[in-house]
Formats: sequence, C-alpha cells, structure tokens
Amino acid sequence: MRDLTIDISKCLGIFLVVLGHCLHNDSAAHDVIYLFHMPLFFFLSGFFFREQDLLLFFRNKTKRLLYPFVFYYYVFAKIWVIIHCIIVQRQLPTFDLDFFLSVGPIWFLISLWEIILLMNIVFRIKQDWVKSIIIIMFFTLGYYLSKENLSLPFFLTQSLIMLSFFYIGFIFRNKYFYKERSLYNLMTTGYFLRYIVVLVAFVWLLFLPHDRLDVYGMIFPSAMALIINALVGIVGIICLSSLIASSCVKYPRRRFLFGILQLGGVSSLHIMGLHYPLLITMFYMTIPLIIRTQEVLGIRVSEGYLLRYNTPLLTFTIALILTIISSYMGRWVENRFPRFFGK
Repeated sequence: MRDLTIDISKCLGIFLVVLGHCLHNDSAAHDVIYLFHMPLFFFLSGFFFREQDLLLFFRNKTKRLLYPFVFYYYVFAKIWVIIHCIIVQRQLPTFDLDFFLSVGPIWFLISLWEIILLMNIVFRIKQDWVKSIIIIMFFTLGYYLSKENLSLPFFLTQSLIMLSFFYIGFIFRNKYFYKERSLYNLMTTGYFLRYIVVLVAFVWLLFLPHDRLDVYGMIFPSAMALIINALVGIVGIICLSSLIASSCVKYPRRRFLFGILQLGGVSSLHIMGLHYPLLITMFYMTIPLIIRTQEVLGIRVSEGYLLRYNTPLLTFTIALILTIISSYMGRWVENRFPRFFGK
C-alpha cells in the first residue's frame, strides 16, 4: 500500500524541481527552492531502502534506475534536441563533447543508483554506530572534494554528500515513522503543530539570509547550513503533505485534488526526465513572441525576462503545465515501452 503523505511530498518536490528550472538563476525563489529540493528527493528515496544481495541489487536497481536514465537521456532527450534544432533553429546541433556529456536533471538517477550501492555495502556492517560514522566520513569526503572543485566521475562527489540525507530518510522511517508516540505520529495527529512547523519552515527559508546551494553544480554553503536548511525544508514539506493528505481524506470533495497530487508523486521519475527538454523547446517558441511584441508595441522586451517567466503567476502556470504534460506523457511512454523502466 502506497503512503499518501510520501506520494504528495514527491509531487510537491518534483513540482519545485520544475518551478526551479522555470525561474531565473538569480531570483530569490530559485535559491530558496534549491536549498532543499534535491536533498528532499534523496531523503524520500531513503524511506524505501531495503538491504539486499549485491547481485540482486545490480539486477533490480539497474533496471529500475539506469534503464530509465538511458531512455530519457539518449532515446528521448538527445533525439528531442536534434529534432528541436532541425525544426526550430533549422540546423543540426553541434555534436561535440558537451552534447554527449550534458545530462540535465536526470543525473539524479545515476546518483541514486550509486547511493543505494554504497548503502548496501555499508549495511554489511552490523553495528549501527559504525554505519553512522562511515556515512559521516563519506559526507566529509564529498564536501571536501566539492570545496576543492574536484568532481568525481558520474556525479560521485554529489552522491557522497547526498548519501547522508538518504540515510537520514532511512532512519526516520524505521525509527519514527511506524512507531507509537513518535515524532512523526505527533506531527500527523496534531493539526496545530503541523501548521506551526510549516510556518516556521516557510519563514526560515524565505526570510532568513542563506548561502546558495546547487547540488548538481557542486555549489555548497557551510556543512552545517547545508544540513540545517535542507532538513528544515524537508520537514516542512512532509508536514504540509500530511496536512493535504488528511484534508483530502477527511473531505471527499477534495479527493480529486488528492488524486492529481498522488499521480504527480507516482510519476515523479517521468517528470524528472521529460520536463527539461519540453521547457527548452517552450523557451525557443517564446522568441517569436518577443520579436512580435517589440514590433507591435515599439518597446524592447528582454529575452531573458520572457524566457525565464519572471512574472510569478506566469512562472507558476508554466511550471504546472509542464508538470502535468510530463506526468501524462511519461505514463504513456511507460505503458508503451515497459522494458525501459524495468517492467
């Protein structure tokens, strides 16, 4: 049985990923989202970790993670770029090293595969305190490498750092999630407490000054700021998701909204793989609008302004449309090509 709160958390998380890519890199909202949205996904992935034999891991997780990566990275994204360049730019793309090595948001699948492999190796050790020390050592190594601008192949530097949030998610699920009188049960039974937690997280992330975080670009603040800001965002999203889940279950008229949110959570992998190529195409489709606007109104409109949708309502709308299209498109692709998704 799927957990409603986790599905909604994944839906909110993947929407923030799409929204973050629609925002300009220098905007405050972009920086706030990036403080916690990728640690959130690794944290939620830790909920579902189960120790398994390494041979079984290579067989199962390769199908579930690397097959979709190959599909979205090569079969879809690269072919989409070629078609896009031919139709929109009327020329072939430059087939250089960047063309084949630029991954985009789907890097998450490679990193998650590496993290689950590391977890299976670490969990060969029986003592929990030894496991925790090893996880901290991995975090310290990854953080040191990032500060020295030493990027290991296949996003391994990022994986070493994000492994900690995956491990915290695993601990949170096993130590608190299903136990009576636990912190999680306190949050899920007390509406007032959950509202307070969401409000505190909102104020903390939005109104306090923070150094920038970009996991993919290996831009990290201090280690303490990285952990605290990410955990504040994670707890805030989980509490908000539990409030939404409780509301949808309590009031039947809202179950349609719940169904949409749950679909977004179930389809988060597809949205991760599909939204960015669609977004790039949308940007290029906007350029004629910019030129036409300048001709009709006689004013100069910045391409960066329209292409990055700096109007908050328009930004939100574009991100929502991309999320919905990617979700349904991904479900269709999975039904047509199940082997690419380990099924």
